[in-house]
Amino acid sequence: MGKYKIYREIRSFGFTATEAVNMLRTDGTYELYEEPCDCWRRHGRVLHNNGGNYHQIVCLHTILPWGWFVEDTSTREGFPGDRYDRWVIGPDGGIVELWGYWADLSCRIAGLECVAEFRDREAQFYPADGVQMGDFGLVRQAIEEY
Repeated sequence: MGKYKIYREIRSFGFTATEAVNMLRTDGTYELYEEPCDCWRRHGRVLHNNGGNYHQIVCLHTILPWGWFVEDTSTREGFPGDRYDRWVIGPDGGIVELWGYWADLSCRIAGLECVAEFRDREAQFYPADGVQMGDFGLVRQAIEEY
């Protein structure tokens, strides 16, 4: 199911069917959209990266065999106070989204494999066929049992 949703999303950015299928089949990061820069026209200088004039960027991250992430972010660089979502492979083999305290514990203490990390709430996960969203409770249990 996730494959068809992500396929439609890729096509909505103007990519051909062949390009979309190739993106879905090959590990990597693909830029789907980058908002044109208007810094010079609006401000007379480039203001990306914390200058206050950020531009939208939409990327597809193919991480097989688990699935695909669509990251909707901007040209803003990270700040020390930013929170990050960490996607890990849970004890049941499914993908689990964690953040903050639990993310650090799960990857460091329980030894769960981190497959992706994005700034807080900037990525949507589309699972491949047969991949389930893991159970947060199982991750907590694995940490406690460790």
